[in-house]
Amino acid sequence: MKKSIISLGITALLLIVGGSLHSCGLVDFDHSENGQLDGYWHLVSVDSLHNGAVTDLSQQRFFWGVQGTLLQFYSPDIQGTRRFVSQFTHQDNRLTVSEVRYDQREKGDPVVENISEIAPFGLNSITEVFQIDNLSGRSMTLSNNTLRLRFKKM
Repeated sequence: MKKSIISLGITALLLIVGGSLHSCGLVDFDHSENGQLDGYWHLVSVDSLHNGAVTDLSQQRFFWGVQGTLLQFYSPDIQGTRRFVSQFTHQDNRLTVSEVRYDQREKGDPVVENISEIAPFGLNSITEVFQIDNLSGRSMTLSNNTLRLRFKKM
């Protein structure tokens, strides 16, 4: 009886402390339904499905960051705009990337018009639908009609 009262007291204390930290913004208990997709991904290669060419990007820094319903594309290795954001959906073994935008809050995150700026990230339009060929805690492979993208989780 005494142990259960102590256990109940500790549980209540943890809930109060956890709730206080969450309300102060110190701890975020939110979660997404993305599973292993969430995280920071390094684009390590791009294969052309038309001609079989493989571009090794393992020594370059092209990243996809997945959190919640947002996808961020970032590279310190390119000139000009280095960050892009988009919405995405993840269902039925498909990843749909929609409305890629410049990550420029002060300008209202304008939609990308020059597709060549996002091509280094494996994107050929501002809306892409990828089949998820492989998704694990360490790697991801996406493909569409023209490309196969291989990622390593950071």
